[in-house]
Amino acid sequence: MKRRSFIKCLSLFAAAPALPALSAVVSDEKRGGRVEWARLKTDYVYWNRHSEAEPVIVDFIREQTSFDISPQWRAADIQDLKQLTAFPFLFSEGIHTLSRSSALENLREYLERGGFLFIDACINNTVNPDADVFLAGQVAKLREILPEAQVAPVPADDPIYSCYFKMEHGLPHSYMRSIYDPRWARHGLYRVSHRQRAVAMISLSGLKCGWARLQTMPHHDVECMRMMVNIYLYALTH
Repeated sequence: MKRRSFIKCLSLFAAAPALPALSAVVSDEKRGGRVEWARLKTDYVYWNRHSEAEPVIVDFIREQTSFDISPQWRAADIQDLKQLTAFPFLFSEGIHTLSRSSALENLREYLERGGFLFIDACINNTVNPDADVFLAGQVAKLREILPEAQVAPVPADDPIYSCYFKMEHGLPHSYMRSIYDPRWARHGLYRVSHRQRAVAMISLSGLKCGWARLQTMPHHDVECMRMMVNIYLYALTH
C-alpha cells in the first residue's frame, strides 16, 4: 500500500478555503504522490453502474485540488489482492453480494493493511428498493469480514463536512426523479471503524448519481462532487 506518498497531500488541504465550483484556477504543478480513482470490481451485477461518468469526478478532483490524480479510472478485482492493495481508496456500489471466501479474505486483508472502502448506494428503486435493507446488507458483510468493526452515523459537525469544501447544508442527497424521499433522506454518512481506525464509509445519498448528471436540481452535481472530494481526502489521511 503506497500510503506515505498520499499522506504528503494532507498539508495541501489542511487550511484550504472552499473553492468556487468548477471555476478555480489550479496550478499545473501537482504536489504529493500520484493518486488514482478506482472501483471495486465484484460479482455484483451493478459494480460498475454509471462508470461512464467516472471522468467527471476525476476531472473535478484534478481541477479543484492539487492531487496528482491520474485522468483514467481503474477497476480493482476483488479476487486479486495485488490489484486491491495498489489503491488506498476504493469506490463501491455495494459488497452485500460477496460470498466467496477468497473475496472476503482479500477485502479483509486490504482493509487491515490500511485501505479505505467507500460504499455509495444507487438510489434507483429498481436497483435498491429499500434504503434500510441496503444499509443492513453492507453492515452485515463488513462485520462478517471484520467482526470487531464498529458502525456509527457520522455527526453533523464532523470535520469531514469542512476538511476541504465547507458543506453548508451537510450531506447532499440524490433522489429518484429528483423527488424527495424521506426513506433515503433520513440516512446520513456511516463510518466503519476497526481497531481505532476508520476503514470504510457508507453513503445512502447517491453521490455518484450527482456527478453522473442524473439530477435536475440546480448545482446538485457540484455539491455531490464537493462532498466526494472531502471523503476522498479524509480516506487518504486517516
